[in-house]
Amino acid sequence: MAFFATLRTGSPRAAALRVSPSAGEDGPEELRRALDALVPESGGSFLPGAQESPLSPELQALLDRWDDDLRRAVGAVDEARAAFRGFRESIAGLDVPLFDEG
Repeated sequence: MAFFATLRTGSPRAAALRVSPSAGEDGPEELRRALDALVPESGGSFLPGAQESPLSPELQALLDRWDDDLRRAVGAVDEARAAFRGFRESIAGLDVPLFDEG
């Protein structure tokens, strides 16, 4: 556990798990949760009963609606950014006197 804590980022931890994949099988639950988060291909094998259950139809409908709304919001932001870029490019070449040259 102490060695695992010294590995600060995900890639060294994942590499250590590939060398010794049984490192988390008998460790504390906190370590097993970290291992499951770092090694998605484990399929939750470090935590007993960690396999995902299917979502209820109501929850799946809400998740789909949230996904659609989020994508629509991202699209609106992208459109606004494109419009601003176009406006900025259209006025970029204008000569605007800052001081009265008289």
